[in-house]
Amino acid sequence: MAPPRLFVSHSWKDKFFVNKLVEQLTARGVDVCVDSAELKVGDSLMQSVGNAIQDIDYFAIVLSHNSVSSGWVQRELQLAMALFLEKKNRRILPILIEKCEIPPFLKDLVYADFTDPSSFDSAVLKVLNAMNIMVKTSVVTLPRQTEPKKKSSIESPSAKREVPTAASKLDAFVDITIAEVDRQRSYKPDPEMLLYNVYLRLSAVPPTEWAQIFAAERQFPRHSMWRRAWIENGYVVINCVPEELKQYHMKDLKEDVENTNSKYRAYLVEIEQKAIRDSQKKEKEKRMLDDAFGNLDL
Repeated sequence: MAPPRLFVSHSWKDKFFVNKLVEQLTARGVDVCVDSAELKVGDSLMQSVGNAIQDIDYFAIVLSHNSVSSGWVQRELQLAMALFLEKKNRRILPILIEKCEIPPFLKDLVYADFTDPSSFDSAVLKVLNAMNIMVKTSVVTLPRQTEPKKKSSIESPSAKREVPTAASKLDAFVDITIAEVDRQRSYKPDPEMLLYNVYLRLSAVPPTEWAQIFAAERQFPRHSMWRRAWIENGYVVINCVPEELKQYHMKDLKEDVENTNSKYRAYLVEIEQKAIRDSQKKEKEKRMLDDAFGNLDL
């Protein structure tokens, strides 16, 4: 039996999640098509996507603030729905990765809930089950945490320093929040304009990857009063009229910070799972070589 064919429609800003999902589904035998991965220079976007959707069994749409506001994702969904109406045996699979406004024509469909990163594996199983792939366990299970060894009170200067792993980073990571407005740091970059660079101090200096995810969250405007915002060391900086901050921007910024926390955690889990898989692969290769060379009579 041929493997089920799945097209994943998403915003490129959600690539951290999508890469992880595709990896898990592919490991279970799903033939996955991701628009950004399949298109080549010179291709007609609509024609290429239309051809890909025409040949699939399932159409998954990753629902987030990024995707529901993306005109391209909406066009992909409309194209899929038009094609699927002609072929009744096709299914649309909504995948929710953060609380957002679900398009009206998807509200009656049961969605896979990925909003809690700790429930990622169980949500993957639901997606697989929706494609009639019945499995009982997740693709990768993180090892049980063991008690850390107590450090000696005297450490040799030449002792090897341990490099932090994704798992240790995940354990140590505390959700970042917006703490306060730094009035003294805020300033007007152009005296002729009403816009200020308003500095909002964060509860901690975010890691580089966290700042990159935040930048992706802020890439495209979500309303007419949208203002540019970025991470600068331990601050979120937004270029706006000060009077706009409370009325228009604080809610957006807090929401973006919360979403970034969630996606950063998912990113760390993905990195740790990859490290586990790489370690298991190396161990398997080592055992294979040991078996092969152990039986060699020289």
